[in-house]
Amino acid sequence: MQALEWFVSKHGVDIDGFGPKQIELFLELGWVTDMASIYDLRDYRDEFLQIEGYKEKSVDNLLNAIEEKRMLPIDRFIGALGIP
Repeated sequence: MQALEWFVSKHGVDIDGFGPKQIELFLELGWVTDMASIYDLRDYRDEFLQIEGYKEKSVDNLLNAIEEKRMLPIDRFIGALGIP
């Protein structure tokens, strides 16, 4: 979980609105198993909307923030992986 937290943090790829709470939820649901699977969360949009406390706007904002960080400079990506 710590590696995922680092990956999505401001020190990593800096995905807005993606923190420990979301990581824990997605791990429990099996939607996220590794860093690459973060980029597949759009496949779970409909299921995500069924979770209490998540509305369409917040879900779409998170999914859009993930999509915006799909293409990164190589040095930023390497740092997000935890490689100095």
